[in-house]
Amino acid sequence: MKILVIGTGAIGACYGGALHKDGNDVVFLARGENLNVIKSKGLMIKSVKLGDFHIKPRVTDVLTGEWKADLILYCVKSFHNENAIPLLLPAIYENTRILTLQNGLGSGDLLAKEYGKHRVLLGAAYIDAKLREPGIAEELGGPFKIVFGHEDNQKINSVLEVKNILKSANIEVELSEDILLALWSKLTLICALSGMSCITRGSAYEILTNPKTLDLSWRIMKEVGAVARAKGVSLTDDMIDKIMNQFKENMHASSSSMYLDLISGNPLEVNVLNGVVVDYGREVGISTPINEFITYCLSIQDDRAKNT
Repeated sequence: MKILVIGTGAIGACYGGALHKDGNDVVFLARGENLNVIKSKGLMIKSVKLGDFHIKPRVTDVLTGEWKADLILYCVKSFHNENAIPLLLPAIYENTRILTLQNGLGSGDLLAKEYGKHRVLLGAAYIDAKLREPGIAEELGGPFKIVFGHEDNQKINSVLEVKNILKSANIEVELSEDILLALWSKLTLICALSGMSCITRGSAYEILTNPKTLDLSWRIMKEVGAVARAKGVSLTDDMIDKIMNQFKENMHASSSSMYLDLISGNPLEVNVLNGVVVDYGREVGISTPINEFITYCLSIQDDRAKNT
């Protein structure tokens, strides 16, 4: 399969690397020093799940239209959407599918507006990975999984083909019966993990073993659940209990990419995480004071990073 990976950070590099290793025709869209290193030295993947391996893939910062993608893995951070989405156009033809693995909510709507809802698959990436340095990505163990589906829960041949391609590359894959529920479930976890990590500057272990910050984490999750149900998504209290139990089980390994962006001085994805909960809460008349506090406080760093 011809696969375009846009956003060759930790997630894009690890999933794209696995697909390249499995024999697919993978092109990476990258920029800056990461682009230069991959062009000259290739891409090194250090993976607990797959073992360490090195590839020499095709990588570019500009698509010419001579090569078309059957599948696009959309792995960019949300604050790059405005510039990133138009870059896909030269690689798209009538059978292209776009699988968005972006954190939070909203990227599917933006991609559908530009390229048509029928092309867009919504996905949630479950992976603990980091870009150690340009050209070197690490997958640190834990889940190596993608949950995805069409918003209308279509299981047409092209969707099943994507599932089979991912599975063949040793990526654990689940074709969701209710992808919106899956996305809101992941949002519940990330709002607590990322929001609390950034506000407290603490690890998941510290947050969950301190009674006060544990209580705040619960309140964040409960707010997300209330908004989800008001939006017609059946995220029950029992499901939130399971999400918190997962959080606790993985607290030694869990890390927040938004916290890494915070300490690196990068823009933050807070507007598609805690911020989207606040926005949707206003739409449906649900109060979200803890998510609102996190969003407002982190807006200072987000604005500072975007304006430098």
